[in-house]
Amino acid sequence: MKSFDEYSIRAKIYPAILTSLPFYIFYFSWLNDHVGRLLNQIVNSTNWSSALSLSSGASLQAAITFFFIEINRYISKFIFEKIVFASEFNFATTNLLLYTNNEFSENYKNIIRKKVYDVFKIKLPTRRYESTNIKEARKLINEAVGLIRERVKKGSLLHEYNIRYGFARNFIGGCVIALLVSLFNIIFFSIVKIIIPIYISVVLSFIYLSALLMSKIILNKLGHEYAKKLYSEFLDQ
Repeated sequence: MKSFDEYSIRAKIYPAILTSLPFYIFYFSWLNDHVGRLLNQIVNSTNWSSALSLSSGASLQAAITFFFIEINRYISKFIFEKIVFASEFNFATTNLLLYTNNEFSENYKNIIRKKVYDVFKIKLPTRRYESTNIKEARKLINEAVGLIRERVKKGSLLHEYNIRYGFARNFIGGCVIALLVSLFNIIFFSIVKIIIPIYISVVLSFIYLSALLMSKIILNKLGHEYAKKLYSEFLDQ
């Protein structure tokens, strides 16, 4: 059986569990009683039921968690993150090295640029080149960042910052579907008159909606923290 590393557990599995809660509320509050028996009868009547263990609660939970891991990652990385940052070339790791960005001092950026050249033999764009071709300048910096990340990825503090950003990104991505399912639960359980799931769904909807509304602030802050730590550990090597 595949073992999960710390990043997979904290940045992928935990967000998947948190954003799958609305589905479980619907399943255990209504679907299991009304549909679960029929599904079990269908599964138990087939020859392959024991091999696939589809009637096992653990197998179902594992399948649901895996589904949310993949869907959260897709929404956050390939859809949501591109909306917030426009593209990977607008990440904090790229922006902080631009001459037009004043967060790092000129001297500190020159030290980073020199080490990039010493280690990777990559000459980052000059101020003049950046001013005339910003898109290509961002692309060159982004390529260098990829090499820097690969070189220092095992740094203890950087790893922690990476997990924090990964958790937030995947959780926020998962909030899109989680919010929709929560709203569905509120409407559905109001119709069938089951009260407790309504209250829980209202609370969850507030949490998911708040995360989505604050997503740009959260991802920008964590992205900047990660970028600063990335360059700090790169220079310390």
